[in-house]
Amino acid sequence: MSGALLAACGEMSVITTYKSYSPAGGLPPIGFNHQFGLNPVTSRDAFELERWFFSKDVFWEVYFWTSPQKIGFVPLGDTSAVVATRHAVTSVDLTIASEDPHTLSGLLVYPGNPGPETYAEQLLQVIRALGYDKFSSARVHIYFSELYQYAILNWSRSAGYSFDVLLKESPVAGAAPLPKPTAPPPIGSHPTTKTSR
Repeated sequence: MSGALLAACGEMSVITTYKSYSPAGGLPPIGFNHQFGLNPVTSRDAFELERWFFSKDVFWEVYFWTSPQKIGFVPLGDTSAVVATRHAVTSVDLTIASEDPHTLSGLLVYPGNPGPETYAEQLLQVIRALGYDKFSSARVHIYFSELYQYAILNWSRSAGYSFDVLLKESPVAGAAPLPKPTAPPPIGSHPTTKTSR
């Protein structure tokens, strides 16, 4: 039986696999990287937001989920379709995660009362600034590493904000707060950005 298996292996060939999306590496065969977002539009926006954080020495991994689920499957080169997609989103889930001590301690000492809630609310303003300005409900999930959910911010037009801390962590004495989150510049406006094909 083992001989038959080895003979069958001789007929197999290795298929080249695609690496995750990077500015230099191109796109995976499905046209976008689902590790960043639910569809091509949210995936690109999450990736650009992650790179924008990185340029500010803030190291969040970003994932962006929206509803309705199907509307983001539009050609990324069609600016009007991308803008219309963002306007049509009714619900937003933004997940950020980090293992970087500077980022996590900076969140814990973020100014405001309470600081991390203020930061999460500002992240929703960043999403609105990207053009997702019609949604009626949203959540921001904050993870310390990819395993431990630190907190969740819920927002809706009817109920407003609620913030639940799920993981008790103490601020690090003397840590510098994170810079205020801001929206990245429009895609294609800075030289290191590669637009999707």
